[in-house]
Amino acid sequence: MKTLAITFFCLVISAFGFSEKKAVDKHRPFSFEGIEYVENGKGIREKWFIELYETTLYLETASINPESIINNDQPMLMSLRILSDRITHEKMVKAINEGFHHTKGYNAPPLRQQIEALSKALSSKLHKGDTIVFAYTKDKGLRVYKNEKRLLTVAGLPFKQALFRIWLGPKPADKKLKQKLLGL
Repeated sequence: MKTLAITFFCLVISAFGFSEKKAVDKHRPFSFEGIEYVENGKGIREKWFIELYETTLYLETASINPESIINNDQPMLMSLRILSDRITHEKMVKAINEGFHHTKGYNAPPLRQQIEALSKALSSKLHKGDTIVFAYTKDKGLRVYKNEKRLLTVAGLPFKQALFRIWLGPKPADKKLKQKLLGL
């Protein structure tokens, strides 16, 4: 009985310690292009039990409201770190284009042209460990980076809204990932 009590106590202590660490790590500060962000949420996109990429959403102020994040004209950043060599640039472009189909105004000519520009920018080969960053600020628009090299800049809020809606919108690419990005 004494052994059982000690075991239970150790489990409670280790569980408490784990959740304490998780709470501390949740809103870690991060600086990019001179702007301070907090990590809002992080998750892994999986398909057929294969981890494809890890996504992290950074905001100036943490939020659990997806529509507020999508519509907010404030700095935000999303990074995708490739975890599998099974992700090719063709598959990434196809997945992003499919995600855009669920956004408002998908077929509007300006958005369509910006989607095509993004597809072209992401046309280089992807490798495990590569990082793609989507960084938005009101004054600079949405910038797309691959391994710290800027590939594309798109001015204006509507394209950022459409892109972030892929992961945070009503029909996200992955519902579990959406919850994790919101920190839920």
